[in-house]
Amino acid sequence: NPTSGAPGFSVENVFCLPGVPSILKSMLGGLKNRIVGGEPILSHTISLRTVESEIASSLTKVQDQNKDVEIGSYPFFHAGKLGVSIVLRSEKQSKIDNCNLQILKFIKEKKIEVVDRWMLYFAYGSNLHLFQMKRRCKDSVYLKKINLRNFKLTFRSKYRAADIEPKKNSIVPGGLFDISKNDEKKLDVYEDFPTLYKKYYFLYQGKKVMTYTMVKKTSFRFPTERYLNVVKR
Repeated sequence: NPTSGAPGFSVENVFCLPGVPSILKSMLGGLKNRIVGGEPILSHTISLRTVESEIASSLTKVQDQNKDVEIGSYPFFHAGKLGVSIVLRSEKQSKIDNCNLQILKFIKEKKIEVVDRWMLYFAYGSNLHLFQMKRRCKDSVYLKKINLRNFKLTFRSKYRAADIEPKKNSIVPGGLFDISKNDEKKLDVYEDFPTLYKKYYFLYQGKKVMTYTMVKKTSFRFPTERYLNVVKR
């Protein structure tokens, strides 16, 4: 340990290090020649509108035929509806693909709905109007208010629409939403992606969040009173 007196120890190929991130990071350098990596573990998720009991028997048969693939099922409750996510893990993409085809086959036979993957979306412009957002993105679920740090809010383009740009020690208040893949497609059309807006990703409490920012950073344009009132709400 080059930074403190906190000890670490190893048992065969297991290394136990202090939990303070800065100390742990400083100690990892001395282990580079001792830690042997393996093949990366690949994964694929299929989310279904069903319950585990409906797929348990079929999923067991698939697992028995695919010993090299780890299959897990995880119930979820989202937007008032139950579902199950099936996660496939293996070192070989071909084995995951083969397993995936078998699962999709029995899903089709049972007429089970495949659910779009969900993602987090940060709204800071007209989509802060909850009624308008729900009408545009029917699967969306408003979660809470959050602040995007080290950015500022501005307005630009011939549409005098909202945009964000980096600014240290500044914040952009906005709303955090859960959206489906179908919602994202609707937003892409509304935001004229990728011509007018492009996507920007950031981490919030360790989770990936998507928002939009303008492609061309033109000069400031005053927004209309109606548009500004929607944003200020």
